[in-house]
Amino acid sequence: MINGEWVDAASGKTFDSVNPATEEVLARWRHGEAADADAAVRAARTAFEDGSPWRKMPHGQRGRIIHKLGDLILEHLDEFALLESLDNGKPYAVAKAPTCR
Repeated sequence: MINGEWVDAASGKTFDSVNPATEEVLARWRHGEAADADAAVRAARTAFEDGSPWRKMPHGQRGRIIHKLGDLILEHLDEFALLESLDNGKPYAVAKAPTCR
C-alpha cells in the first residue's frame, strides 16, 4: 500500500507464500524492490510535509488508536498464529506465544 492505495510492484513481479509442510500456495504477494520503497518514502514525505491528519492529531488520540490496534491484534491472535504457522512451518504454540505484554 502506497499513498493509501494498493499498488502493483513497479517491476510487476510477485512471489508466492507457500506452506512448507504441504507446498500449498497460501497467497501471492507483490515483490517490492527499491523503486517501490522509494515511492513509499516519497508518499510518506509528502504526507508529512503537507500535514497529514495523523501528524495534526493530538497525541492522546493517536495513543488511543495505537492501543486499539494492539487490542485488535490480541483479539485476533489465534488467526495470526495460524497464518504464521502455515506460512513458515512454525509450531502453532510458538507462533501464538506472546513475546511481550
